[in-house]
Amino acid sequence: MNMKSVFYSLFFCLLWLAPFYVQSAIIFKDSFETGDYSATNTEGFKWTDKRWTSIVSRTKETADNNGSIIPPRDITNALGFPGGNWTPHSGNYSMRFRYAAGANWSEQRFDLGKPHTEIWISFWLRVPINYAYASGREPAKLFALWMDGYSQHGDGSTVWLSMWRDPNNPSDARVGFTYSLGGHTESTGFRQVVPFITTTDRGRWMQIVLHIKAESSPGKSDGVIQTFRKWGNENKFTKLHDFSAAPIKIPPGGPIGFKDGYILGWVNAPYTENTEWLMDDFSLLNSPPDNFIVSNSPPLAPPEKTKSFSLKCKDSGDSTYHPC
Repeated sequence: MNMKSVFYSLFFCLLWLAPFYVQSAIIFKDSFETGDYSATNTEGFKWTDKRWTSIVSRTKETADNNGSIIPPRDITNALGFPGGNWTPHSGNYSMRFRYAAGANWSEQRFDLGKPHTEIWISFWLRVPINYAYASGREPAKLFALWMDGYSQHGDGSTVWLSMWRDPNNPSDARVGFTYSLGGHTESTGFRQVVPFITTTDRGRWMQIVLHIKAESSPGKSDGVIQTFRKWGNENKFTKLHDFSAAPIKIPPGGPIGFKDGYILGWVNAPYTENTEWLMDDFSLLNSPPDNFIVSNSPPLAPPEKTKSFSLKCKDSGDSTYHPC
């Protein structure tokens, strides 16, 4: 076979393979290397309401709870939080969530800019170095995504992930998901509540990947909620949640898809010690992230409802009821 024939054979082989290789398209990514909350994209993403979050380097806090640049505060003066370790997952900066002992709230909200009916979300989260699920009410929020209004304030659906106390090891956490049915209703019961964090995971970084999709047409009930997790020393993800029959409703009056969300949030059982989480490498994608390899093991729990609990929430500006 001459070189010309080899070239054409290779060319047509690549054309045949092209449809089977699609690199994930990143819609937005922020590893906080600007040292502040200013990152955006062409769709208008922005970090919005902040409750006890900040941008930190290994040794300095550079952007405060209001998102403004502040004279860098040294880690040794960081409100008496234990550990003194702000090492990011990558680069020089990460986002810090600080829960003072006895306080219920640290949360970072975001606006996607453009609504999406289907979205992949990836971020790295460091377990607090003194993590322990406190005694008291449940759950503790981890993530939420909504359309026109949060929870019962929206005609469209809201999706949540929340942590629950492990009944066998009360200092450890399990994680489950729930959603509202839209039409200004509250959440349904939590599903697939599975093991998530133990006290032996203190100080470890994990990558969380969420895949959330609205139903394809009204009443179709084919919405998708999937959660994957990979620890920093692992090369494969574990599928925590897998549900493909969710009645995730798009509001008739728009927006057509998910528009807003938050990370972490209200804990019904406050930590007994000052506790801080770190987040890094936050991404929005239209497909799974690159190098996304999932273990062949099945999800950790079946899709049936496992927790009967309703999230009744007020707007974040309402001080008469906790903003869950």
